[in-house]
Order: sequence, then C-alpha cells, then structure tokens
Amino acid sequence: MESKQRSGLAFGIIVLLIGVYLLAVQLVPSLRVWAQQLSTWPMIVIGAGILLMLMSTITRDGDLMVPGSVVATVGGILLVNASGGNQLSWSYAWALIPAGAGVGEILGGLLNHQRDRIRQGLNTLSTGLVLFVIFASFFGGLTWLGPYWPVLVIFVGLWLLVRALWRK
Repeated sequence: MESKQRSGLAFGIIVLLIGVYLLAVQLVPSLRVWAQQLSTWPMIVIGAGILLMLMSTITRDGDLMVPGSVVATVGGILLVNASGGNQLSWSYAWALIPAGAGVGEILGGLLNHQRDRIRQGLNTLSTGLVLFVIFASFFGGLTWLGPYWPVLVIFVGLWLLVRALWRK
C-alpha cells in the first residue's frame, strides 16, 4: 500500500472514530457529563497532538511524531497552567517543548527503526529536561536544589566539554 493511500486510510479511520465518539456523547447522558469535563481547550490541544501521533502510527510515517508530541506537550503545559498552576511557570516550562520534540524523535525513530534518530531524540529530550530543571530552579519553580542549582550548570558544561573532546 502506498503512502498516499495509507494517509487517506488513516485520516478516514480517525474521522470515523471521532464521529462514533461524538454520537456516543449525544446518545449516552453519562458520557456527555464526562465529555464536558474533558472538553477544556488544553485537553483539545492534547487530543490534537495524540491524533497526529495516531496518524503517524497508522501511516508508519515517523515524521508526524515530532509535531504530534510537541502539540501534546504544549497542551500538557496549558493544562497545568489552567488548573491553577503557577502562571510564571512559562519562564521555564518552555524548555519542555524541545523535550517533547525529543520524545517525538524517539518515537519516530522507533517506528521507522532509525537508531540515529533515537539517539538524536535522546539528546534533545535530555537537553530540554536539563534546561527545564535549570530554569525552574532559577525562577523558583523547583526548590529542592536550593542555592546549589548552579552546580547543575557546571555539570552540564563539563559534560559538553568531555563530549566535544571525546569526539575528536
């Protein structure tokens, strides 16, 4: 089956599933209450990301995993902020977006059996998580490092130096 045909098939399946869900919500009152609780705009953003990732899986096109993962990550950040989280968290939560891209790279690499892509995804994921911890510590979102959060920056610098020297 060629790529265009798989894409059309995947899109048809997803639209069919959305239609079945919407019909079930209309016909079953208990589902309607549940759906209203889940139909906040952050959950819609997360759902769009999951749909992209589902489309990627069905079509066996790992390239859709990255945008799907990024959209789902942004939706998760919006969900935390909408549920009464710290609005200042955007000063450090942005670092989770590249981490989400790293997750997408890993999933796309696993889907298409590409080891280099998995390795690149792990690097992107770890960079995003380290940036998140550093900025969250600096802006007061994480207090468990206390005044010692610069030690993490030192370790990252040392790791980058060793990695640069190791490659030569």
